[in-house]
Amino acid sequence: MKIYELLVGAGALLPVTALVAVFLFVAREILEAKRRNKSSSRKKRATSRLMAYDIERNYWALKSTRHCLEKITDQIAKPDGLDNLSIRVGSNGEKYFQCKERDAGTSSLPIRKVFTGSLTSNLLALADLDERQFEATLDAIDAINELNHVINSMVAYVSNDLANGYGRSSELMEGFVEYAEAELNECEEAFKKFYKTITGNDLNNHRVR
Repeated sequence: MKIYELLVGAGALLPVTALVAVFLFVAREILEAKRRNKSSSRKKRATSRLMAYDIERNYWALKSTRHCLEKITDQIAKPDGLDNLSIRVGSNGEKYFQCKERDAGTSSLPIRKVFTGSLTSNLLALADLDERQFEATLDAIDAINELNHVINSMVAYVSNDLANGYGRSSELMEGFVEYAEAELNECEEAFKKFYKTITGNDLNNHRVR
C-alpha cells in the first residue's frame, strides 16, 4: 500500500495535527535517505578517482621496472656485462638504475616508487560503500606490494647486495629476471582488472607523477 493511502486511512483515526506530524516525519526520512544515497555515490566516485590516479602512477613504475629488466637481460648476454650495471643514489635518497653503453655513455633511469596511500586510506569507507570494490582493492594492494618487492629485489641484485653471502652472477641474475618478469605480468593483470572495476575503462595510459 502506498504511503499516501496509509495516511488517508489514518486520517479517520488521528487528529489533523498528528496526521501532519506523521506526514512531515515520513517526508524527512525520504529526503534524508535520498541525501545519504547521493552522498555515498559522490564519496564512491571521489574514492574511485583517487585510486585510479594511484594505479596509473604504479603502472608507470611497473613499465619502468620492466625496461630495467630488459637492460639487465641485454647485459647478461655480454662478457662481464653485469659490470656495466649499477645503482646510483641521489642527494635526496632517490635511486637510479644505470647502465654503461659502449657507444652511448651511461644511461640512467629513475627507479620509481609505488603508491598505496589512496587505496589503504579508503579501505574502511569502501567496506561500507561497496563490498565488491573493497575486495578488489585488497587484491590491488597485494599486487602493488609485490611490485615493490620486485623493485627492491632488483636494486639488491644490481647493487650486488644480496643476503646469505650470494655474489652476483649471470645465472643468478637470469633467474631473478625470469621471476621478476612473471611477477610483473601478474601485477599488470591485477592493475588492469582493478582499474576496470573502479572506472569501467581499460588501463591504457600511465601517469608519471
